[in-house]
Amino acid sequence: MGYIEGTSRDQIMFVNLEEMIPADSECRVIDCFCDKLDMVQMGFEHATTKEEGRPPFAPEVLLKLFLYGYLNHIASCGRLSREATRNIEVMWLLNGMTPSKRTLCYFKEHNKAALRKVFLTFNRFYREIGLFGKQTVALDSVKVKANNSKKKNHNKDTIEKTLKKTEARIDEYLTLLDEADRNEGYNEERDLTSKQIQEILKKLNAKEEKFKQLEKELQESEETQISTTDPDSRCMKQGSGKGMDVSYNTQVVTEADSKMIVDYKTTNSGSDKGHLSEMANKAKEFLETEKITLLADTGYHEGKEMLEAEANGVTCLIPKAKPGNQKGEEGYSRDKFIYDPKQNIYVCPAHQILRYMRKTTDANGDEAFIYANYHACANCPYKSKCTSAKHREISRKAFQTQVDELDKRFLKCKGEYKHRQEIVEHPFGTIKWVWGFDRYFTQGIPSADAENALAFSAYNMRRAINMIGVEKLIEAMCAFAAKISSVHSRISMIFLSFATFFVPSSQSYTKIKI
Repeated sequence: MGYIEGTSRDQIMFVNLEEMIPADSECRVIDCFCDKLDMVQMGFEHATTKEEGRPPFAPEVLLKLFLYGYLNHIASCGRLSREATRNIEVMWLLNGMTPSKRTLCYFKEHNKAALRKVFLTFNRFYREIGLFGKQTVALDSVKVKANNSKKKNHNKDTIEKTLKKTEARIDEYLTLLDEADRNEGYNEERDLTSKQIQEILKKLNAKEEKFKQLEKELQESEETQISTTDPDSRCMKQGSGKGMDVSYNTQVVTEADSKMIVDYKTTNSGSDKGHLSEMANKAKEFLETEKITLLADTGYHEGKEMLEAEANGVTCLIPKAKPGNQKGEEGYSRDKFIYDPKQNIYVCPAHQILRYMRKTTDANGDEAFIYANYHACANCPYKSKCTSAKHREISRKAFQTQVDELDKRFLKCKGEYKHRQEIVEHPFGTIKWVWGFDRYFTQGIPSADAENALAFSAYNMRRAINMIGVEKLIEAMCAFAAKISSVHSRISMIFLSFATFFVPSSQSYTKIKI
């Protein structure tokens, strides 16, 4: 029995690219979506061309290539350029064109805001055809490494240590230089020459000057750290025991039914504090619903933010963090002090009463009330287990009663909250671990935001394909584009009728911009 044989390489074949791409290929979805987009409205560079000069690539052509790349685990401009010469699907998408790596980098660099608009436009289409639910969303953040190594990130301590170490080495080599000049105990085969020492000192002095300049810049910026390759990036905790790395932290809202990304925000803040109400309101407005339930982890448990979201019709299900205690005694942590709203007092674990003492303002600028019992603390046998301070004080924010009610509601809805991870971790698992998008190729928040737009657009497209299939998605896209075109046509007719009535006949209608 022989082997399976292929077709001879010398055989002339009459076949076109159209016949080689299946009807259910995702390439056809990308092609349809990008061709229906209004590139001028999106704000793409070269959306309109000039008569003179060399013609550029159409922006929709390059957008097709990027979306295909992110859908197929290819985010590098260099690799995408090579795919255009060897990948049949890419050849079909680009009609045989082969943009260079430089062209692709230029496109991404000069169309940051437009790529964000593409993501939002795709999402509006998905919403119109009913892929997004309108009841529950989940909020979480994802950290992706920036184009900046940890060695190129500095804070006050690392700068001071480096300066101290550099100064010590300069003193050491100055001593060696002095010995070499005097020829005291100098061995030509073993020791450095005066010229070699001077070269080393030149480099050390340059390093010292560089770090002194960094120290000055850090003081003037009032920041806690500075990155030299990508100034916008920050060193932050990666979570799950992965230590620290220089990254960006992107806030992502995911819809529960479709597992599709509703909206996102790229930040360089390592904390999730302060983003809850903004992202919740964005999700609610986009989904066009009066009421929505939002699930988030303990990192978002912030009283003022939660109450602001609740006031806007967002039901927040967020667990509060387990309070700690500097002394390490669990029985004397903050939650063991019971508040009595009727008497406006706290009762400590030793059954002593802490009364209202004074009003203050916390680090966030929120009004807070201090409760204490200085006499009881001074004579308490359990003080060493409770606090290392002179006495224990409990701070209660002005809106703590409302937050306590939200915490009680969360305990009743734990069953619903259990679905949070399977909702919001779905896109992170796909984009970061399956597709390998774990590092940005560009620098700066706007550039990182543009890369997020491409990755999240590709992810939502993948979800839409999995939910309704390629052919139905293309059919829906064509119908949606026809509907939009019809609406715009009617608006233009109304405007022209208005212009005909009010504009004097001596004026030309072509001067009126619609």
